Amino acid sequence: MAAHCRTVVEENRLYKDHLLKHTTLNQHVAVTDFRPVGQAPPGNRFLVYSLFRDASVSVKIRYDNGSRDKVVVSVGHSIFNRTCNVNVGKMLSDFEGGGHKGAGACNFHSSKADEYIPKIIDILIENK
Repeated sequence: MAAHCRTVVEENRLYKDHLLKHTTLNQHVAVTDFRPVGQAPPGNRFLVYSLFRDASVSVKIRYDNGSRDKVVVSVGHSIFNRTCNVNVGKMLSDFEGGGHKGAGACNFHSSKADEYIPKIIDILIENK
């Protein structure tokens, strides 16, 4: 049990470094793009909200299982800043995905990333 705890703490320390390096705050939207690192590092999915307190929603972009053919985009409302009005699951259903009001994901061919990702971010910035 102690070894597992040490592993999780170390993963989160490294994950924090990755988040700080690969996340930008676009108004109230924290956008983390892990595509440059290949495989997304493990870590607490809520840590981004502690690091970027003005974020009401986060977007995590990564390749699917190391393959560069598919992109996965995960979106989630902040657990601290509850001002995001976007129904994430409904929004992502327009981008080959789904989920529920507060969180969801979509995956699509990499060739669609330049079209889909800016649209997702724009919807989240609009916050309606």
